[in-house]
Amino acid sequence: MALSCDALVFDAYGTLFDVHAVMRRCESYWPGKGGSLSQLWRTKQLEYTWQRSLMRCYAPFSKVTRDALEYACEALGLPLADSEAASLMAEYLNLAAYPDVADALPRLRAARRSLPVGAPAPEELVELRVPVPDRAGVLAEVTTLAGRLGVNISDLEIAHSVDAVGGVLVMVVAAVSNVVYTYFVSRLGPDAIGAVSLVFPVSLLAITAMGGGIGAGATSAVARALGAGRPSEAAALAGQALLLSLAIGVGFGLAVQVGSPALFHLMGASGAIHANATHFARILFGGAAITFLGAMFDSVMRGEGNVRVPAIWSTTSLVLQMGATPLFMFGLGLGLEGAALAMLACQLLATLPRAVWVLGGRGTVRPVFRPRRTGFRPVREVLRVGVPAALSTSISNVGLMALTAVVARLGAPQPGVERDW
Repeated sequence: MALSCDALVFDAYGTLFDVHAVMRRCESYWPGKGGSLSQLWRTKQLEYTWQRSLMRCYAPFSKVTRDALEYACEALGLPLADSEAASLMAEYLNLAAYPDVADALPRLRAARRSLPVGAPAPEELVELRVPVPDRAGVLAEVTTLAGRLGVNISDLEIAHSVDAVGGVLVMVVAAVSNVVYTYFVSRLGPDAIGAVSLVFPVSLLAITAMGGGIGAGATSAVARALGAGRPSEAAALAGQALLLSLAIGVGFGLAVQVGSPALFHLMGASGAIHANATHFARILFGGAAITFLGAMFDSVMRGEGNVRVPAIWSTTSLVLQMGATPLFMFGLGLGLEGAALAMLACQLLATLPRAVWVLGGRGTVRPVFRPRRTGFRPVREVLRVGVPAALSTSISNVGLMALTAVVARLGAPQPGVERDW
């Protein structure tokens, strides 16, 4: 059956135009270093693009390219003057095409294909924000309408307004929940609040690395598969991402069981605080698989464009924790153990409806846990974006752990002794 096609669209850089054509200009400035600079410049340009996409921190292509150039020159020890930077940036507006492009484009045009013949300069681009409903298939509708109107889309980013409002709500509830949690734990005495303060940065590190890192990788992979019209690949990605979250959760929980005493000792804890922190962490992170699995369900749903359900159940979990914490701690007489168990119990309750939604086929993607002929490729696709994102989001939390260790090593104030801060 013959297929009709209204237009063929190519990625300009690296497909039609040779990005390494700048090598000659690089070589003229730094003889013997042109090839290395061109390779590192392009690598960093792609990495900065991925990171900004994951963080939803948009910047014009020219800024991303300039930042990558400055990094590459500094990494290779090459002095970069403003005039040299401007000259190299200008090269991107006059890149040489690959040899086969000159022959291929006229042949495709002769076949009545509508093709772009160049890349627009940054000053020719117009940023337009269009409100769209939050439902599956809306991206295809937007791009189809743009084609009918003759609008050439150079770059496209979807910012979910529902996610923004829901995200603010979740953050507000989380802040209130943390205050309530801290209040009830503080009623157990300074040793208990000191122990929880030691565990908090470790918990934050784990959650952000999983949700903002590996989870972001899963969201990106599922969204790209759906956008490319490969629902079976999206199902395989979702299934292996969920299994990966369970495996990481179990592995992390086991690591905490073994390594938490040494970790908290390194962070400056001793005596009752060290014992309480170790015990609290072993209970809380013993259920890390629950926490990570719930977060991965959210990531899969976000990948298919559903941001409402994750916001609802994240908020529900936090609200439940505010009521369950005093019940477990004081009503059941479990003390500090009850604080950890209350958190896990509420997370489990909020994970169940997420599982029903995703595994029950109510969303666009229904995970497949034993995909055919794919092996571990879906896991590699998730980790390809997830690992760099996890490392990026973990930096500030590692700093928080270090700060906690510094404060802990200051020790308790001695009677009659004033500290000069």
